[in-house]
Amino acid sequence: MKIALLSDIHANRQALDACLQHARAQGAEQFALLGALVGYGGDPVAVMDQIMALAQSGALCVLGNHDAMALSPPAAPANRAELGARWTHDRLASRHHQFLQGLPLTARMGHSALLVHASADAPEQWRYVKDS
Repeated sequence: MKIALLSDIHANRQALDACLQHARAQGAEQFALLGALVGYGGDPVAVMDQIMALAQSGALCVLGNHDAMALSPPAAPANRAELGARWTHDRLASRHHQFLQGLPLTARMGHSALLVHASADAPEQWRYVKDS
């Protein structure tokens, strides 16, 4: 079975559409969305609606750092990511918030794959490659 792994969509509807179209053309039968579904991009509602439909059809999804920040943005944003989180939070409907709140930090695909947005040993810490 061909599996399409999609990560860091960042509310970019056009990119999501292009990636899904390409994956399907390549014969993908299963989809896994590896977090950072929202943040930065201008179409968080359309992207979330599409991802929620994919999840309802069996796609696996995990929470990413920008998704978590969009759920609880800082009161006083200090950078672009935080400003984007506030903007995204204010546009998402309660159904989107509920979906994101229900996402796990990790998911298993059978016995052979662990899906995670961040580090597998501490996914809640959102470590970047440059972090120690």
